[in-house]
Amino acid sequence: YEKLIGILSIEATVGNQIGVQINSTLLAEAYKIWQEYEPETFPGENQVHDHGLFTFDATWLLIKSLQQYCSSNNNLSSCLSVVNSTFCFDSYLTNSDLFLKTINQMKFLGVSGPIEYHENTTDRTNGIFFLLQNIQPSSNGIDFI
Repeated sequence: YEKLIGILSIEATVGNQIGVQINSTLLAEAYKIWQEYEPETFPGENQVHDHGLFTFDATWLLIKSLQQYCSSNNNLSSCLSVVNSTFCFDSYLTNSDLFLKTINQMKFLGVSGPIEYHENTTDRTNGIFFLLQNIQPSSNGIDFI
């Protein structure tokens, strides 16, 4: 533990700063469903890690994008066609460039804030913030500061 002192970490987090929107209605509904169907795994509303919210939004983005992509494609079987599907690492989605274009056109308010992507960017355009933390000695041993 002593060798960890001084390490800096950068962690993505949802923004609860002024001006950042979080879809509290959707988040409350997601918590309600989680509590109903998996109560033994639900840690409590204040104990859900931000990465869980990002995962929820990423999954919803993929679902909505696939729905949009397939609804604009006249041939449903080619919309969902995967090549070399016997081994997942060798597989690829046919017309993936068109699917990625659909993802880049999606916009919605997710549980972690506004979701919107653009070509040639590696992150969301807004709604996400980063914490810079430093490991330092504390009364409990070491802690993030």
